[in-house]
Amino acid sequence: MQRSYGDKGVVEWVLFPFVCAEAAVCTASVGVISLIAESYPPEPNEEITVWIHTDEPLFCMGLGIAVTGDAVITTAMSEADCADFGWDNGWRSDPYIDPNGFVYLNGVRWAGDANGIIGYFKFRYHSGQVAVWIDSTSSTAYGWDGNSVTYSSFSTDALLFGEMVLPPLRKPQGPTPVLIQCPLGSGGPARYEPNKFSECSQPFEMFSMPDSEPTVIEINSDITSNQIWDANNVYYITEPNGINIQALLVIEPGTTVIFGYACGLFVNNGGVLISRGTPDKPILYTSDFMYFYYPEYIGYYWQVFPYYGPHYFCPIYIERTASPAATITYNMIEGACRGYCNRKHSLD
Repeated sequence: MQRSYGDKGVVEWVLFPFVCAEAAVCTASVGVISLIAESYPPEPNEEITVWIHTDEPLFCMGLGIAVTGDAVITTAMSEADCADFGWDNGWRSDPYIDPNGFVYLNGVRWAGDANGIIGYFKFRYHSGQVAVWIDSTSSTAYGWDGNSVTYSSFSTDALLFGEMVLPPLRKPQGPTPVLIQCPLGSGGPARYEPNKFSECSQPFEMFSMPDSEPTVIEINSDITSNQIWDANNVYYITEPNGINIQALLVIEPGTTVIFGYACGLFVNNGGVLISRGTPDKPILYTSDFMYFYYPEYIGYYWQVFPYYGPHYFCPIYIERTASPAATITYNMIEGACRGYCNRKHSLD
């Protein structure tokens, strides 16, 4: 589906959430402030315009936007042209620009009706993949009808421009030290809170993809009856609020589990997770981004780590109400923001 934006010549391509992999435009939903850009591959040294869009009239906006990669921010909406985008002059609408990766836009509309395309900034693309997204921690926007304030939310989508350049894959000749998450620690916070987890490195043969393409099974509901996941399938966790394991889940050696944004396995209410790999067949936890876009790098994320981000899932949470019979050994966890969280304090 596409939408045009009048004489600005902007086309909005509605894609999947979180990442727009074609350097295109992300969905603009009601009440959400989003970024919009043209959807062609950029050329080196090309200046690209990114438009700011809202589906809800605004009274005030302060918007921080991050740009990462080989690019330089060149200009943005200012006091001189803010009226063209629905804002009132005289409110010091000049932007703050750090050419190396951050721009802050702001505006005030006393009538409270700034709507549609409400601003822009430009950056000069050089090479590789450049990512652009709204930094919600430094942003605020709201509408005001004279009586009440209505705050907007911000799109979590990122615009991607250009192709990611990955280093040549260096397959090891023998066992390679990789990160294995082990149940050595105790304590830890509840879900979604900052956490430290135990880790150790041991040598074993790297994971290799099977000769035939496995079946991908989507997991989007709680596990309330006993299940076995085997290496003939790939299990795709897609519920962003987490999957509760409240029965016995056995994950067999050599199995791959992939995770979407903010997904995880939460063991609670007497549930048991047996995630027991072997030295030659570890259980692999990886991200959907790696699995679907860079399958040749699965199991070799340690080579790509300096080039790829963000890390947006945490696979295993052992909560206080989980059974102590959980077993987690010879698990390879790659691309996660954190690997293993244990609030049970003691496991068998």
